[in-house]
Amino acid sequence: MEFIKKHKYTLLLFLVFIVIMSAYFLREYLASKSIYNESYLDGEDYIMTPKTYGVNEYSVINISDEQMASIYFNDFNSHLNTDINYAYKLLNVDYRNLKFGTVDNFINYINSLNYNNMTIDRYSINSDRDIYTIYTKDGNKYIFKISSVMEYEVYLDDYTVEI
Repeated sequence: MEFIKKHKYTLLLFLVFIVIMSAYFLREYLASKSIYNESYLDGEDYIMTPKTYGVNEYSVINISDEQMASIYFNDFNSHLNTDINYAYKLLNVDYRNLKFGTVDNFINYINSLNYNNMTIDRYSINSDRDIYTIYTKDGNKYIFKISSVMEYEVYLDDYTVEI
């Protein structure tokens, strides 16, 4: 008992030190578990937690036929602007050999169309054969024969080869 009376201020100081260190370690532990958030210290009451997806988890997105036709048309038009050789390769092999023969003939044909300002006027779908036919406001026709999602062959008319 005499030891406590003799060192009471030292023991009190040691006890305060233990409480402060415990609070610090508790704060660090909670911060590592994401229960405690630093934004609360800044006065922000909103915590955004993004949705995490597990393995093989997906969300369903419904795309209409009109949107899909627009996606195929815009994808091909993008290839015409960025890599015309790749756009040439997207043409059906038989079609491109009969219609154009070389990539230079294809480039001349595409440049005559003013393809930078093309917009879709209407479209039709043959769902039995997965074919999208798109008509532009300039009167041009683009036929996309779909083999799988975003894999397609392009025809610029329907009379050069049978589709």
